[in-house]
Amino acid sequence: MNVQSFELLITSRKDPSPKDMEALRLAMPDMAAMFIERLEFRRKERMAEYVELLVKDVPMRSLDKRLAALQAKALESVYAGTEWLTAEEIGTRGGHGTSNPAAAAHRWKENGQVFALRRASRDMYPKYAFSDDFKPLPAIKNILGEFAGSSALRIASWFESTSSLLNGKRPRELVALKPELVIRAAKDATHAEQEPA
Repeated sequence: MNVQSFELLITSRKDPSPKDMEALRLAMPDMAAMFIERLEFRRKERMAEYVELLVKDVPMRSLDKRLAALQAKALESVYAGTEWLTAEEIGTRGGHGTSNPAAAAHRWKENGQVFALRRASRDMYPKYAFSDDFKPLPAIKNILGEFAGSSALRIASWFESTSSLLNGKRPRELVALKPELVIRAAKDATHAEQEPA
């Protein structure tokens, strides 16, 4: 039973048939999970809005302004380098459920199989992290494991940067074709960051 069928059932003036009641009974766990997920998503959104409200009048130091300009430029190149999709788009394109197409992408993100950047209060997922049937590439989980503790922007920036280990290619360009090379490049990048200067 999809959301539209459920809405028709509860707004109908006639008594539901036994078939409708059985369909509703079977759909309740999915609907409950979808409801809880939406409540949690909205809670996080409100928290981010409150934080923004609290700091909006706090002046930035000049160093912060330069850093912000560099981060904005990096973010611009990250967003321009690939197609970015919402969780709903991934679910719809991959046919991952009709009642809540966004659930699959959110679950994969929670399980560390993909990552997302926040933009306009929404998670945006890089298309290169998915196969043609819009399921996470297995290599992405390994790469994210190497970058454990790093921000999503740091990870996205690495995927967008050229690598000498990949003959000047970007990791996003090869992750589907040569995953083992990209995993090795991720290990090299994260180990280099951990070495003392």
